[in-house]
Amino acid sequence: MKITIHQYAILCGALLVLNASLTACGGKKENQKAKTEIAEIPSVDTLKVTSGMVEVTDRFNATIQSSIKNNISALTGGRLRQLLVKVGDHVSKGQVMARLDDSQLAQLQVQMNKAETDFKRMDELHKIGGISQMQWESARDGLNIARTQYSNILQNTVLRSPVSGVVTAKNYDNGDVTNPQMPIVVVEQIHPVKLMLNISENYLTQLKKRMPVQVTIEALDGRDFTGYISLIHPTVDAMAHTVQTEIEIPNADGIIRPGMYATAQINFGSHEATLVAESAVMKLPGAGQRYVFVYNKGKAEYRPVELGDLQGEYYEVTGGLQAGETVIVGNKTELTDGLKVKIR
Repeated sequence: MKITIHQYAILCGALLVLNASLTACGGKKENQKAKTEIAEIPSVDTLKVTSGMVEVTDRFNATIQSSIKNNISALTGGRLRQLLVKVGDHVSKGQVMARLDDSQLAQLQVQMNKAETDFKRMDELHKIGGISQMQWESARDGLNIARTQYSNILQNTVLRSPVSGVVTAKNYDNGDVTNPQMPIVVVEQIHPVKLMLNISENYLTQLKKRMPVQVTIEALDGRDFTGYISLIHPTVDAMAHTVQTEIEIPNADGIIRPGMYATAQINFGSHEATLVAESAVMKLPGAGQRYVFVYNKGKAEYRPVELGDLQGEYYEVTGGLQAGETVIVGNKTELTDGLKVKIR
């Protein structure tokens, strides 16, 4: 079949129109695809990783103890003749709390009185030269021994409180035979009370006597008390690498009782640290690993981090981030490592 020049021209024109139409259609589809991709890039909020001064604090758990605890017992034991106090009584220093059988005391008093009489007689004779110096010294020593024996037995027959405090236990009743290994009564001084803390040797250079300590006692509705460091032991535990530290807590009203559970918080000063917003930090389910997403060249970059204490709304960063980096905050559950994002 032959095609004339006129027909050929018409055919070429039709092909050109068709090609132009197809090109235009394809361009619209490409533009629409690009616009769709831009619309699907998620928008995120960001914050800068900063640096600042943070307080170094640590918490310690311990049990309240009395400042002094005295186990009152007789040196040689004996029959308890009279118990003058009961559990819960407040006693003063020097107050008589118990009396034991005094038959031995009576015998020693007779011996002491005889030694005093003998010494007076020997002393008069010594003054007029009736006896030798050696005899006089022997009589004097005999009197001193008798007095010492009487004093020792008296202290273990009439028992007094060595401190002002509260009777917290008794182990015998009137008529019982006491054993020196088990105290008759226990007296504890609870004005003030104390905590014994084992503090890491890393804080040793920051520990100072009279440093304030905040003490919280849950049994008293979480009430806070202010104590202070009263004693820092001179040695460090070689196994635990801790130093025992005594915290004294005033207790004028006696509301704090020995045996209560307490939490002590100590401020060891401040230092400069890298800080990241708490809202940027996430935690792997079922693990302790923390991580953030760093905004890096239009993408979300997964980054594990090591964190210290929470300081208000910021975590102290101990590893994984540098000051000046940008992290994504807010809703991060849809983010993945390498995902394209745009700052809102």
